Amino acid sequence: MSIDSTGSTPKLPEPLRTVSESAGMRPDNEMHGFGLLMAGLMLVLLIPLLPIFAVIWLVSKGVAVVRRTVSDESDEPRRGRRPAA
Repeated sequence: MSIDSTGSTPKLPEPLRTVSESAGMRPDNEMHGFGLLMAGLMLVLLIPLLPIFAVIWLVSKGVAVVRRTVSDESDEPRRGRRPAA
């Protein structure tokens, strides 16, 4: 910090008030309308895609069942061999 000609540090000016006073509680209709608009757009976009997502989900579940079945069969001992004791 710099020292002025009197040998003391200068005082800082009073801080500026940059936050306005509270306007109180009030309905925020603009944001409510924007939220409703966004929800409506998401519904319009996602409802037609739901059947595609359902098919992808069902195929992935089917693949998981087939993989589980194949891995269970490969864990069984082969014919003619006795399991190690």
